[in-house]
Amino acid sequence: MENTQIASLSLSLSLSLSLSLSLSLSLSLSLSFHLMALVRCNNKTAICLTATVFVILAIMSSNASSCQGSEEQPQPQPQAAPKQTCYPYDNRYCLTYDCAAMCGANGFDGSRSHCVKRENGKWDCCCPH
Repeated sequence: MENTQIASLSLSLSLSLSLSLSLSLSLSLSLSFHLMALVRCNNKTAICLTATVFVILAIMSSNASSCQGSEEQPQPQPQAAPKQTCYPYDNRYCLTYDCAAMCGANGFDGSRSHCVKRENGKWDCCCPH
């Protein structure tokens, strides 16, 4: 076999070994030495083949993403509802201008006041802070 065929065979062996990340480095080196014994290569070819295996495995391991070290993104915290103070409104219907006057009388800005109907059918006049 020529050196180019040996290098090609080494490259295909290294790529097939690298696809399975569970194989250890010692196993891949062991297989490359068995390959060198089969083709009866000399020391230069053995060094070239071993170096090729190391380089390819180093490239593959540096590009592989780890499953264990990933950080989870923090979940966004829900926005707290704007604070407001609500007062019971005793009339049958809640009127916005009455609610604004009630908020103003209690020291709040009446321009953002609003009416909220309770479950029992009665009204609250709410004043945002």
